[in-house]
Amino acid sequence: REWWSVPLQELTQDDRLVYIDGETSVEEAHNTLLEHGLTSLALKVSPEDDTVSTSFDYANINALLLLVLGKKSIANQSDEAKAYIERAKKGQSVPVAFVASLGPKEPFIKVPVTETLATVVELLGSGVHRIAVTKTTDSQPPKEQVIGILSQRRMLRYLWNNARSFPHLEPLLQATIGELKIGSVDVVSIHEDKPVIEAFALMDETGMSSLAVVDSKKHVLGNISVVDVKYVTNSSQAKLLKEPCKQFLTHVLSGRGVEDGKDSYPVFNVTRNSTLAHAIAKLVATKSHRMWITEPFTSPAIPDIESEPSSLRTTSGKLVGVLSLTDIFALLARTIGKLADPSEGRRQR
Repeated sequence: REWWSVPLQELTQDDRLVYIDGETSVEEAHNTLLEHGLTSLALKVSPEDDTVSTSFDYANINALLLLVLGKKSIANQSDEAKAYIERAKKGQSVPVAFVASLGPKEPFIKVPVTETLATVVELLGSGVHRIAVTKTTDSQPPKEQVIGILSQRRMLRYLWNNARSFPHLEPLLQATIGELKIGSVDVVSIHEDKPVIEAFALMDETGMSSLAVVDSKKHVLGNISVVDVKYVTNSSQAKLLKEPCKQFLTHVLSGRGVEDGKDSYPVFNVTRNSTLAHAIAKLVATKSHRMWITEPFTSPAIPDIESEPSSLRTTSGKLVGVLSLTDIFALLARTIGKLADPSEGRRQR
């Protein structure tokens, strides 16, 4: 069989969907994300009604943080919204239903468990980051029940782990990014000297889930993700938001190392000559949504005496593009005759 004929059932059969309801406090919801190692949670209508119509993720937490700090505003703000924001500023409890409405939001798309990966890849290749997998209950009347969430990352990990079973993937995996003509030159990055709060504001504004941190010559120094907002949510960590991005990178690396139980120095870049297999291996290993496309930089003939010693800086080359999970799924969709435009998601942002 081929990958596109695999039923969704195979990717969701072991799911233990983690729910929260709208009345849950944002603190509890955040702790649930951390406890289960998730990046999003299914949001129930109420404790009694397990109908799911939206999700809660780190982009929502980021948006609330920016509102509290006065770095974001809501047009036509309701009295209820104003009251919730005031509560948050005082460190008081705020319901997650309100917070889930903040920040960049994509449609909550539901796909029946009887569908195959051919259907899913078209959606994921159009900029949808996750879909809800549903089944029809035996109750009277029948109900549509969400039984799992399938994200771009999880789908890619499944294809990568089972690549040897899918012979049609092999030619794509061995081709280079340049040969496949995938990726975008339209890259959102932030300078190393900018304060961290500006990185989180930029992600909220653009709908991006991560940014490349670059120096003045566009050399990639590291990566800040919206998930990294978890390192600055406590009042004791607030000072980190004023740090330059280059300094924050060391905190992020340290935090990831503690969580993973090992030193963590992920490399988030590839080149145009990297094979798709190489790029996917890195994406799976770093649990990232994108790889920065870089070019090796050439040393200047005359040394820059004002620059820091090379031993103090590690760069991954000059930033020239970005390869996202959406780009990869759009490529897979095209190979089976499906129309998927990765720029659609970028336009929506």
